[in-house]
Amino acid sequence: MAHDGEQGLGFAAWGPPRDRDAPSGTAELYAIYLEWAAAGTGVATALLNAVRHEMAQAGHERALLWVLSANARARGFYERERWTADGSRKIVNLGGAELAAVRYATAVP
Repeated sequence: MAHDGEQGLGFAAWGPPRDRDAPSGTAELYAIYLEWAAAGTGVATALLNAVRHEMAQAGHERALLWVLSANARARGFYERERWTADGSRKIVNLGGAELAAVRYATAVP
């Protein structure tokens, strides 16, 4: 969790991969969320770096995440942070709407 004093700025959650085709030694970034005011301040990068460090400490060599295909801002962020779309796609149901998602992968330092 990222915070500024008592003000929460964001959080990230990760764990074992939910995809059956994930190779051994892989973790999954489930979520990374920021308060709107924290966007563009470096908080997301700091959270992502902390998560990658935790994954490495836990013995993982690779990480996956899913992002909505239409979320250009998030996709651009992950690509700048050395994540690469790995060709896997799926449809997710969010509040009754079916949306396309793409999977990204990266090495865990």
